[in-house]
Amino acid sequence: MSFFSRKSDHGGLYPEIDRELWIDMLIRASAQGSVSAVRALIDRGLSVDEKNDVEYTPLMAAVRSYRIEVVRFLLERGADVHRSDVYGHSVLHCAVMSPTRELEIQAQCVRAILDRHPVLDAQDESGCTPLMHAAWFGLEPSVLLLMSAGADQGVRDQKGRTAAMLALEKKHETIARMLG
Repeated sequence: MSFFSRKSDHGGLYPEIDRELWIDMLIRASAQGSVSAVRALIDRGLSVDEKNDVEYTPLMAAVRSYRIEVVRFLLERGADVHRSDVYGHSVLHCAVMSPTRELEIQAQCVRAILDRHPVLDAQDESGCTPLMHAAWFGLEPSVLLLMSAGADQGVRDQKGRTAAMLALEKKHETIARMLG
């Protein structure tokens, strides 16, 4: 008998384990790319849109870690792409908030989120949009996806910088030229 095959009288979850721990397990499993663990936790009663104390969700963890299989699973189960954390980072922000050598997988995550029609130009607490983060981190395929989806290239952050200016600041000249 596996850990997740036992039943309890409280919605499938073990009452002796704090709910916040279950949510943490779901977010970690999402970040680690374990579809089977994510499925088991959701089947035991957790929501695909659970959030931790900073309102970070499993979908945010999966896109930030470029776990496309988990991203697809969570989206199929109805995960909300319009969520944001306490810092104003939307799911789309999370998909473009770190550099990677896995540009194609990262772009697949962005494409999967874009297919669900998120707010393209949501600004986080520093005024940055997903396009600005993608430009800053040199994520050229995602910059192209965001541009083709209609992201506003003229939005400025709290320091007055546009996506093109951020790309130049990080010496991503090709991206800066694409952004004009």
